[in-house]
Amino acid sequence: MKRIILHSFLFLLVTCIMSCSKNSSTNPATFTIPFAKCKLVNYEYYNSIVGTTDTGVTTYHGDSIINVLNSSGSTFYSFFIIDKTHKRIVENDYDNSLSNLAYTSTYYLSGGGLIDSIIRVQISSGMVDYKDYITRNSAGKVVHEITDYITYGYDDTYTYDSNGNVAYKIEVSTHPGGTYNDSILYTYTPQVYSGEPFYITDDIDGSTSRNLPASRTVYNRATLAVKRYNTFIYVFDSQNKVVQRAQVNTIPSSYTLVENFQHDCN
Repeated sequence: MKRIILHSFLFLLVTCIMSCSKNSSTNPATFTIPFAKCKLVNYEYYNSIVGTTDTGVTTYHGDSIINVLNSSGSTFYSFFIIDKTHKRIVENDYDNSLSNLAYTSTYYLSGGGLIDSIIRVQISSGMVDYKDYITRNSAGKVVHEITDYITYGYDDTYTYDSNGNVAYKIEVSTHPGGTYNDSILYTYTPQVYSGEPFYITDDIDGSTSRNLPASRTVYNRATLAVKRYNTFIYVFDSQNKVVQRAQVNTIPSSYTLVENFQHDCN
C-alpha cells in the first residue's frame, strides 16, 4: 500500500512538472529517442565487500521516468523528464526527501537521440560540478569522452573490433593525488547483447558492445603491470535476456558484485 501511495504521489508530481515546463506550441513528433522495447523496472545490487544490497524500482509515465533507489538505509529519487522539443532529458535527483533537490542534470541529445553531453548542477551551491562531452563515429559509437568533475577528470578513447565490440579503452585520469594512464582490454562471450538496459540511460549512451563482456583487464600503460582484473558471469531467462550479472574481481583484491535485473518487454 505504501508503494501504491508513493507512486501515485510521484506520478502527480511529475505530471505537474511536465505540464508546467512543456511548450505546447512546438511539435516534437519528428524527433525520436532510441529507447529499447524492454524497460528496466527492478534492479538489485549486492556488494560483497560491505555486504549490503541496494534495490531500485523504475516506473514510466509518458515522457517521464521515475527511479527510486534504496541504499544503506537512505532513499534516493531520480526524475527523468524527456523533452523532445529541445532534444534533451532533464534528471532531477532528490536525497532522502522529495523536498531535498540535490542535483539537476541535463542530457543534451544528438539528432539521432544519443547523448552528446551532460551538465550537472549542484543545487546547494548553484555550481556546475560535473560535465561530460562525447564524440561518436558514423555508427553512433562513442570514440572519445571527456568527463570533468571540476577538481579531477577522465579522458577516454574507445577502439572497436570488427564485431562492434569495444576492443580496448585508453583512460587518462587526473586526480588530486596524481594522474594515471591506463589501457583497458576486454574479451567477450558468444552471447549477443539483446538490448535490454542495465541502467536507465543505456539505450542512449551508444558505447554498448555487440556481445556481452567476459573479462576486463586494466593495465598501467607505462609499466604494463596489471592493476585490475575481473570476469563477468551471466544468468539468462528463457528468452536469453540477462537477469543477473556477477562481476568477480581477483586483482588487486577478491570481491564480487552481483546485479539482478527485471525488465518489462510488453
